[in-house]
Amino acid sequence: MKRSPLLISSLIITGIACLAYLIFVQKFGYTFDDWYLMWSAKAYGPQVFFPIFSIDRPLRAYLMLPAYLLFGENPLWYNLSAFVFRVCGAFFFLWMLRILWPRAQAATMFMALLFVIYPGFLSQPNAIDYQSHIFALALALLSLALTAKGFVEHIAGPRRFFLLILSALVGWLYLGLMEYYIGFELIRALLIGLLAFRTQSNWPSRAKKAILDWLPLSVIPLGFVFWRVFIFVGERAATDAGAQLSLMMTSPLRAIFNWGIGLLRDIFQALVAAWFVPLLKLVGKLTLEQTIIGMFVGLAA
Repeated sequence: MKRSPLLISSLIITGIACLAYLIFVQKFGYTFDDWYLMWSAKAYGPQVFFPIFSIDRPLRAYLMLPAYLLFGENPLWYNLSAFVFRVCGAFFFLWMLRILWPRAQAATMFMALLFVIYPGFLSQPNAIDYQSHIFALALALLSLALTAKGFVEHIAGPRRFFLLILSALVGWLYLGLMEYYIGFELIRALLIGLLAFRTQSNWPSRAKKAILDWLPLSVIPLGFVFWRVFIFVGERAATDAGAQLSLMMTSPLRAIFNWGIGLLRDIFQALVAAWFVPLLKLVGKLTLEQTIIGMFVGLAA
C-alpha cells in the first residue's frame, strides 16, 4: 500500500516534536502565572476564570474552564494538551504549505519542522497559562489553511463558501483568545495575493482579484477591531487598544516611531536571536548530564 506523503511528513513531525518536548514532560510543574490560576480555581472554583480573564481576553475562560474540569491541578495533562496543540499547529501549517506548493514535499516538511521546534518560544512548559496562546496559534494556522483551500482553482460554489465561512469563524476565535495574533491577517492577505498572482496574467487583474477575494474575509480583522475598540471595555493597560490609538491621535510621530522600533526589534528577535539567545541563557544553568542528554536528543532529531 502506498503511504500518503502528508501522513509520512506528519509522522516525522510528531516524532521530532516528541523528542523535543516530551522527554522531561513529567518533571514540569507550575510556572509563573500557573500558580495563581490553579490556586484561584482551587479556592473559588473554576468559574473564577471568567472574572480573571474578563479584563483583557474573556474568551480564554471558555478554554480554561473545561481544561480545569478535565485536568484538575495536574500540570502533566496541561503540558500534554499544549504539546498536542503545538503539533496540530504544525500539521495545519504543513497543510497550508502543501496547498500552496504541492510539489515541494521535502521543503514544506522542513518548514513545518522548523515551526514545531522553533526555539524562540520558551513558554511551552508554562502550559497552564499559555494553553490559550498555543491553542490560538493552532487555530490561526487552521484558519489560514482553510482560506488557502477555499481559493485553490478547482474548488468553487458551496464548498468554497463553506470553507471561507469556517475560516472566518475560526479567525474570530483565535483573535478572541489572543488579540496580538492579528498580524496573521496580513499573512492571509499575502496568501490571497499569491493565489491571485498565479491565476491572472497581468498586474491590474491580479490586484483586482486579490482585493475582491480578500474583501469577504476582511470581516475577520475589521470585525474584531471594531469589537475590541468600540464595544469591549478592557481593564488591562498592556492590552488596551484604545490607549494605543489615543497615543496615535495625540502624538502620531511618537507612536509611529515606537511601533517601528518595536517591529524591527521583534523581527530581529524572531528571525535571528531566537536561534541562539535561548541556548546561551541555558548553558550556564544546565548540568553536565542535562547538556549531554540535550546534545544526543538534538543529534537524534
